[in-house]
Amino acid sequence: QFHSDFFGDGFRRERWSHELLYRISRRVARLSNHVRVVSTGVRDAIVAAGCASAEHISVVPVPVDFTPALHEPTAAATPMVLFVGRLVGVKDLTLWLDTAAGIARACPGARFVIAGDGPEKVSLEARARELGLNVSFPGAVDHRDLPQLYAQASVFLLTSQYEGLGRVVVEAMLSGVPVVSVDIVGPRDLIS
Repeated sequence: QFHSDFFGDGFRRERWSHELLYRISRRVARLSNHVRVVSTGVRDAIVAAGCASAEHISVVPVPVDFTPALHEPTAAATPMVLFVGRLVGVKDLTLWLDTAAGIARACPGARFVIAGDGPEKVSLEARARELGLNVSFPGAVDHRDLPQLYAQASVFLLTSQYEGLGRVVVEAMLSGVPVVSVDIVGPRDLIS
């Protein structure tokens, strides 16, 4: 089973050990009778790498246990752009903040929420201040509280360098929140 996009360039560039994981993944895929992946993009990457044929790969997305709250955005409400996830380099939240700055210029009343925790939190808070953005960093949000957070959002923005599937995209969509994502494996299967 391949839960992430081990074959993509973003994964391999993230840290030196990922090149080793990539090489191991290629070998495992070649030696396997059958492989399960979470998205068609991961399947296509394995096929393109010559590690397995498409007929020996099953695409079975990760199940998402999520009950959305009622989402009723109103025209009078302050627009809110949301991110939920780990605050790590691969999520490319610097790009997220730069995008938020463009949104703020076009929609001065917009507010932004980056929910999650991780090693990049301090530098992201500093970058948000530098850009003059109204960004809330509530930290890690308990899974039981996520439906209410999604219900407040006007749009969910994902700027990750790679995702196997993108569970947060599914959660946002289940909540009736429009999703904007960079064009990467995983979300590509979910957003049409």
